[in-house]
Formats: sequence, C-alpha cells, structure tokens
Amino acid sequence: ASTINFVAMCISDKERYRKNYEEYLAKNSFYTAYSKNMKTLNEAFSENSSNSVASVMYSWIDEELAYVQLPSFSGQQSYENTYGVMKVHSRKQSETELLAMLKSYAKKNDGTVESLDRTVGSESYTLYKLPIGKIPQMIWGNLFSHVVAKYAFFVDSYLVFANSES
Repeated sequence: ASTINFVAMCISDKERYRKNYEEYLAKNSFYTAYSKNMKTLNEAFSENSSNSVASVMYSWIDEELAYVQLPSFSGQQSYENTYGVMKVHSRKQSETELLAMLKSYAKKNDGTVESLDRTVGSESYTLYKLPIGKIPQMIWGNLFSHVVAKYAFFVDSYLVFANSES
C-alpha cells in the first residue's frame, strides 16, 4: 500500500527479450558499456568463459522481473528501500548457482562468501553480500539504476536484490 514505484515486466520469451534489448543498446550506442559490464561480471563470477553471468541469471527468470521502491525512513538515503525482484523457476537451483558464483569470486580474491542470517517474524532469510554492486542495472538496464544491490536473498520463489541488509 505504501509503494512509491513499482514497475513489473512479464517476460515470456527470455531469449527474444535479451536479443531485442541488446539490439536496442547497439542501435543507441550503449552496447559498448553493456559489453564492458558483462565482461566485468564474467571475470568476477564465472568459473569458465562458456557460461556468462547474464545467461545464467536470465535462465533463472520465471517470467517476472520488477523494480520496487518503498518509502525511505528518517535517516535513510532516498533510494535505500529500492529493490530488484525476480521470480525464479527453481529457488534451489538459483540459490545453488548464485552461491557458486559468489564462491568463484571469493576464490579469485582470496576471500570468503559473506552472508547474514536474519529472521523477520517466523521467517528466516540468508542475505548474500554481493561484492559487486549494480548487478541488476548492469544486466537489465537503467530501470534498476537505484538498485545498488549490495545484498541478494530469496523470499519463496523470488530473488530480491537489496541496497542494505535492513
């Protein structure tokens, strides 16, 4: 009821959507920046070059991708309560693949996968700290420009990218 902005996309043909999006970027001189972002993500998170991060994340989508902005509270940045939300085909598969990407990053950077366990009411969530921000914007464009995406977590069959742990 208090949502400020909500933009939902229903994507029934992910491959066609991606092809059309990339053609749009190329026609409007944005493809070079997009390609650079894809290279950054692949170098950071991929174990091998045959499976791009964008391809893996597109494969997770179950027809729904959304931008959500809730009101900011006193003391918060104006876009702190802004989220990228994706309905996933299989939470288990998506979470396994997300964790594999984070482990790959950690291995390449002599680190560990950072996560936080949180409980809200009777529900428990694991928040995965993302070492690279703006992933939704990098893959799906400027609609997600306010989604810093420092964290990712699953709620039922949805993957949520959040700007803060709170």
